[in-house]
Amino acid sequence: MKYVFDTGPFIDSRYYFPDIFKSYWNELNKMAEQRDIISVKEVYNELLNGSDIISDWAKQNKDIFEIPNPDEFQVVTEILSKHKELVRNANFSGGSPVADPFVIAKAQVNDLIVVTLEIYKEHAHKIPNICQEYDLKYMSFQEFMINEKWAF
Repeated sequence: MKYVFDTGPFIDSRYYFPDIFKSYWNELNKMAEQRDIISVKEVYNELLNGSDIISDWAKQNKDIFEIPNPDEFQVVTEILSKHKELVRNANFSGGSPVADPFVIAKAQVNDLIVVTLEIYKEHAHKIPNICQEYDLKYMSFQEFMINEKWAF
């Protein structure tokens, strides 16, 4: 299976200290190397806002953070036209990345499973809600680890 990660699962990875959770990092690195885990450039930019082990890891694995192709841009445009709430004023004024529509578009165009920490909430403009709208598979970070049979 191939997955597209939202920012949250990467950020939670910072709690799996590499010196202690060696098998976690081995699995994550292996899946990134095989490109079974990918993400989008906007997630990469969000990760670089921090200065920790996950921002360092992202820099070392920069090639898994892909730039959207024209088909993905088309889906992003469609998503943003329906879900303007995804783009907050702070994102425009502060130049912060807006990763969610790009993650969803990557999944839609490339038949990937979205991995996110976000939870479906009635009438919300969250990744799970939009995935359901587009009939896309998504799962939590915990469900991803269970699905991949990761054990530490």
